[in-house]
Amino acid sequence: MVFLFSLLLFTSINAKEIKVVDAETGLSISSVSVYFEDFDSDYKHTYFTNEKGIINFKQTDNFKIKLNHISFDEQIIIVSKENPLTHIIKLTPITFYIEEVVSTGQIIPTTAQKSVFDIKVIDKESINARAAPTLREVLINENNVNVSKDGVLGSSLSINGVDGQNVKIMIDGVPVIGRENGNINLDQINVKNAERIEIIQGPMSAIYGSDALGGVINIITKDGNSDYSVDFESYNESVGQYNLSLNGAFNIDENNFLISTSRNLFQGFSPNKTFRAQVWDPREQYFADAKWTREFGKYKINYNLNYMHDFILNRSEPIDAPYNEKGFDDEYSTNRISNSLNINGEVADGRYVNFIANHSYYNRSTDRYLKNLVTLDRVLTNDINDQKFNNFQSIMSRGTYSHDEIVSSYSYQLGYDLRYDVGAGDRINNTNTSIYDMAVFFTSEYKPIGKLTINPMFRFIYNSKYKAPIIPVLNLKYSLVKNTDIRASISRGFRAPSIKELNLEFIDQNHYLIGNPNLESENSITVNAMINHNYYSNKNVVKSEFKYFYNNINNMITLVNVGFEEVNQQQIYSYSNLSQFKSNGFQFNLSYFRNKVSTNLSMLYIGRWTSLLEKFNYSPELSFNLTYEIDKLDLRLAMFYKYTGKVTRFGYIGSVDPEENIINEEDLVEFIISDYHNMDVNLSKYFFDKSLDISFGVKNIFDLQNINTSGQNIGGVHSGNSSSLPMNWGRTYFLRASYNLK
Repeated sequence: MVFLFSLLLFTSINAKEIKVVDAETGLSISSVSVYFEDFDSDYKHTYFTNEKGIINFKQTDNFKIKLNHISFDEQIIIVSKENPLTHIIKLTPITFYIEEVVSTGQIIPTTAQKSVFDIKVIDKESINARAAPTLREVLINENNVNVSKDGVLGSSLSINGVDGQNVKIMIDGVPVIGRENGNINLDQINVKNAERIEIIQGPMSAIYGSDALGGVINIITKDGNSDYSVDFESYNESVGQYNLSLNGAFNIDENNFLISTSRNLFQGFSPNKTFRAQVWDPREQYFADAKWTREFGKYKINYNLNYMHDFILNRSEPIDAPYNEKGFDDEYSTNRISNSLNINGEVADGRYVNFIANHSYYNRSTDRYLKNLVTLDRVLTNDINDQKFNNFQSIMSRGTYSHDEIVSSYSYQLGYDLRYDVGAGDRINNTNTSIYDMAVFFTSEYKPIGKLTINPMFRFIYNSKYKAPIIPVLNLKYSLVKNTDIRASISRGFRAPSIKELNLEFIDQNHYLIGNPNLESENSITVNAMINHNYYSNKNVVKSEFKYFYNNINNMITLVNVGFEEVNQQQIYSYSNLSQFKSNGFQFNLSYFRNKVSTNLSMLYIGRWTSLLEKFNYSPELSFNLTYEIDKLDLRLAMFYKYTGKVTRFGYIGSVDPEENIINEEDLVEFIISDYHNMDVNLSKYFFDKSLDISFGVKNIFDLQNINTSGQNIGGVHSGNSSSLPMNWGRTYFLRASYNLK
């Protein structure tokens, strides 16, 4: 017994603990193979770092260790009395594959593989490969993200079958305001200064509150850096789109600055020759972003200023027969300004704070002019409904306190979320209306055994207009075997109607939309399950995953046709509660990485169900992405393909009693949207030591323009009663040139 005690004591005294971390992110690296060879005794052994990146072995005077991991460069260290081993060893990532570091919804930043959530990351290289000036272009070929487009309201999306009013879009954790028809216009979100885009397909209401019932898209922007750099980019597309952007980064003392400006010009397009009117209206956009960053010890401060101006010109065909010398010009002008301050840092060992304060302003105005097509003079029309505006402001503050590994297997985060929204204008039924929302939330991670992670979350809400329930969520992650993880979650969601949904009054020559003050709040139950496996071999990485999701939304708010206005011959649309909506789906993803090759295949089978139709209607989706780099020629080839199967939708052709807020089943109709294909191809080449990057490509290779519909199509807000829906302007060719000066 004495001998055994002495042996244990000797081992503990001479034990050496090292931690292996990523040289770029500082995060620990698990499953590192550490080959140990003792020169004095010829003892050899192979160790593997645990999930915290730590190994322990007996300390000797002279030995060698060799560290290997598929995602990092090999490192060999010779240890002697003159060259002792440090406690922390940093490995350099291999450039062909790096596990993405994510921050959205996390207690502390971690890798996507270690997160309890299923997070999709689109990095800067992928954004450039898509030649994407706005968020719509980034997402258009993403599986399980359906993007639609309207000539005036812009583009919208759905995730997991849940429409965009339940998807929260953020920039650096700050919600983007300015929903039209319930959706944030993806064409109004600039991604030129995005470092990466993080997408969570599933409910995040417990952490991010209302509008996050269907998922979250968080655009992480670049910080300024200590190096001076200037980037100029020109983008030209054959449809008549001309974009210019200029970005600059510099530092003054310890202050880092990033300034980004862009101008996007689209001349409009119509597949059929017309005199004035176009299916896709001309538009001009301006973006300006400024970011200041400074570090004070372990704290970092960011200030962001974001500005967007969007101008759309909608021309009518000539009127006043027989000479047709007059026509209408409708001008839609939108402005959005966002100011945000972010402070984050480590207050003590393993304890972190993150604070965000933001003020956002959104304005949209409409003016109608009567234009003389001979003299080109024009005057504002006399109809009071033709000149309208509305303003929205949002003030929000969010803060979190995180304690990582308060004990070896437990971490937690406590936070608050405050938001005050106010709207006013000609299109708001009340003179001035406001809604405020206050919440506290709690999330934790507990590892009762090494392979199991339990992540409960709770959100407690006070809403000024609606009684909100407690939002509970339970996430589980279990490491079945090495590199194989199972994730599962069950979540409750809540969304209160917005100011527009309650008080909108948008009536002019092209629209008849009214709000509904009797709307009820939405609530939901969501279940997600996923199994994924990663295979590493030499320079190969294969990632496979199978996912299932189920959404059950009660009182889902939707825009429906509620009647017909005889004077201007217009369909009347209003918001109403659909008693129940469900969606479920099965998705399989397969990704392969080898040196400069990256591919992804994704298949989805998704169904939608309403209480009025009482059946699931399923449709398939398929996407395939490929990027290939040829280092010797500095060439990169990128291809993005997506197939969307036929979708059964529903529409309403009856009337809704505004007091009872009831939809009659007899007035519900089905219509089918046909399937379609979309594919983009891009070839890029570097010049002058990678200072100049030139890309040439083809978008919409299959020349998609309109999607056929069958059944009784009640149309949309702008589409009328057509038997087809406009989706794109056909095949186009683009040339992009980017020059970087350092």
